[in-house]
Amino acid sequence: MLTESLVAVSADPRVELLVAQSPGPAGRALLVIHGGPDGDHTYLRDPLSELAGQYRLVLPDLRGCGGPARGLPIGCCTPDAAVAGLLALLDELGLADVDLLGFSCGGLLAQRLAVTAPSRVRRLIIASSSIGPVPDGGFADRLPAVKFSSDWMAPWRAGNLPPAHVPAAAQRLALLGVPVLLLHGEHDMTTPAAAITRAAARIPGATAVIIGGAGHMAHIDQPTRWLAAITRFLEPADGGEWLAVTPRLGLRRLRASDAAALPDIAEPAWFAPQAGGATLSPWAIVRRDSGLVAGYCGLLLRPARGVTLGYAITAGQRGQGFAAEAAGALLAWAEQRHPGVYASIRPPNPASERVLQKIGMRLTASYTDGDGVRNVYRRRPG
Repeated sequence: MLTESLVAVSADPRVELLVAQSPGPAGRALLVIHGGPDGDHTYLRDPLSELAGQYRLVLPDLRGCGGPARGLPIGCCTPDAAVAGLLALLDELGLADVDLLGFSCGGLLAQRLAVTAPSRVRRLIIASSSIGPVPDGGFADRLPAVKFSSDWMAPWRAGNLPPAHVPAAAQRLALLGVPVLLLHGEHDMTTPAAAITRAAARIPGATAVIIGGAGHMAHIDQPTRWLAAITRFLEPADGGEWLAVTPRLGLRRLRASDAAALPDIAEPAWFAPQAGGATLSPWAIVRRDSGLVAGYCGLLLRPARGVTLGYAITAGQRGQGFAAEAAGALLAWAEQRHPGVYASIRPPNPASERVLQKIGMRLTASYTDGDGVRNVYRRRPG
C-alpha cells in the first residue's frame, strides 16, 4: 500500500527525502513526522498503514535520517531546517494543507511546523511527546528495521544543536485555532501522562487521550486503541471548520487558496511562514449567505509585545459592517486565550478607529517605530 520515492526539498545543499506514500484524496492527507530524530519512519508504518486509501499517508524520513539524506553538513540538521524541508516537501507534493501527526521528538517538530506555517495544518496530533522538550524512548522489537544515522548527533556533540521544543508552545498553539490531539501512553516514562492532561488544559479546545496499558510506544502496545483515537479526531463534527460564527459571517482558518479571492488586499506575509519567534494565526472572513470570502483577519503574537489583531475587507465587500462584525468575534475568541490583546493603527485612520470603538476598544497608548507613530487600542487594561 505504501510506495517509496525520493523528493528533493533543497538545492543547496542538495537534500532528497525518502518518502513513503499511499494513495488517497489530497484533501485528506496525513503527514507523519517520526521521532529520534536519528532514526527513520518505518516503526510507525504499522498500524498507520491501515488508514491508507481513506487518507493519503505521507511518511518522510527527516533530513539526516534513514537512507539518502545522510552526510549533510552540521548546520543542515536543525529543527528549523527539518521544518523547512517538510514545508518544501508539501510544496513538491502539491499539498496546500495536511493533517499533521508528530511522534515523540517528531511531536516537537510538528508544533514548530504548526506555529511557523499554521495555514498548512488542518489538525495537529502530538503523540507520545509533550508541550516542551522530551527525549526518545525504546522500541526493541522494531529496531532491526530502523535505519539509524549519526547526522543529528554531530551538532549535538559539538554543542550547537538548537532545542527542538517551541518556546511558549501552549500559548502559541492556543492562538492558532488548530484542533490539537495529545495522544499518550499511560505508562510513558519520557513524559508523565499527568503532564499531558495539564498541557491540554492550557490549550482551549485541545483533547488529551491517555491510553491505558501503553508506554512511550503506544502504537505498538495498544495499536487498535491508538489508531481509533486518531480516526475519531480526524473526523470533525459538522461545522467544525468555523472558529467563530456571527449572524452574517463565519470565521475559519485562512487557506493558501483564499489569496485568489482577495487580490486587492492579500499581503504575502499572511500566507507565508513566520520567523523570529512570531506566531501568526490568519483567518478568512466568509459570508454565510454565499460562501464568499469577504476578507481576512487574524492574530499575531510577538514575543516582546503580546498579541495584536488585524483585519482587512476586500473592496467589493466594504461599507456593510463586516469589519466590525468580524473583528468583534475575533477579539472575543482571542481574549479567552490571552489577556492582553491589542490593536495598533497608524493615524490618521478614522475608518479603523470607528471599527475599534464599535467593538469596545479604546486608545490607551502610542509608540513610535521606524515608520512613525502608532496608536494602541485595547478593550482590557494592558
